[in-house]
Amino acid sequence: MNVIEQIYIGLGIVWWSYYVSRLLGHGRDPQFLRFPWLMLWLSAYLTGFGYLFNSYYVLQRLDTIVLPQWNVPFAMIARTSLYFFVAALYTISLKKLLHVTLVRITFVSLLLAEALNLSLMIILQNTPYSTIYWCSHLIIFFGNIPAFVVLGTAGGNTQMMSDIALAHHFWQSLLQFFLFACVIFNVLAAIYGLSLQASNVYSIWQILAYGCSSISILCLAIVTAPDTWLYKTLYPVHVIRYRKLHHLCLLIARELEIVEPNFTTKEGDIHVRIHAAVIYVLDNLPFLNNESLLKKQITSKMQGHEDLQQIIVNLSKSKATRWFDNIK
Repeated sequence: MNVIEQIYIGLGIVWWSYYVSRLLGHGRDPQFLRFPWLMLWLSAYLTGFGYLFNSYYVLQRLDTIVLPQWNVPFAMIARTSLYFFVAALYTISLKKLLHVTLVRITFVSLLLAEALNLSLMIILQNTPYSTIYWCSHLIIFFGNIPAFVVLGTAGGNTQMMSDIALAHHFWQSLLQFFLFACVIFNVLAAIYGLSLQASNVYSIWQILAYGCSSISILCLAIVTAPDTWLYKTLYPVHVIRYRKLHHLCLLIARELEIVEPNFTTKEGDIHVRIHAAVIYVLDNLPFLNNESLLKKQITSKMQGHEDLQQIIVNLSKSKATRWFDNIK
């Protein structure tokens, strides 16, 4: 086992330690057993489980050491079947958001790909194990093409998301991106290996696939983390919002010719500063001239919104903050 496999398997062990603690936590959460959360969590955890099945070393040892009496590559069959099962679970969890025809096409393609998987693995049982490994890459890719379409059509509207939903969307998008990149690099590794009949599976494409797979497992750990942890990953977003709101406060102070506010002396928490800036804007808004372009911009951003979080987001996107950037 080379250093690439050692790092890859080591990260898998870390994932499993995290997996057990999170699963025990979900055991006390009644929402875990409700649809669609159960399907989403299962698909997430099975994806983490499948992480180890991406390892050529693990697959080879399972088939040659754990199951020496069988000539059929059961580990490889299980690996490919697992990815099809995860795609099916994810499609079921999102079926209310998808057209019924797309759901049916996805399931038919997964069933056909699984039939091809079973047939091809049995036919190739006497070929070099690296050839079986590369063929499984191709089966996973072509069998999951409709599932990739499902992932692309199930995206939400990020404009009106809460911060927690936005964090979930961001890390879920990264997870899907690196999973897709991993599949693409696996396909390139398979084409390279099959065309050259190379005896070494660790081509540059396979190493890149391992790298994308490792990043995806880190994204998956963040996506399945408690919301209090997930919320902290948005700290850069909150800093940018605060800077925008602070700029807006400075514009108001200049127009009213009053002392410019300084929120840095307040408690260091960025959320306290954001709320202090919003309060400053709301307190001084009535004193701005009704013909003021600044007042019109602020008022337009607040109209029709009673939710404080949405007001904060809208004010931080005000054109007035960009004016300040230009004249600063």
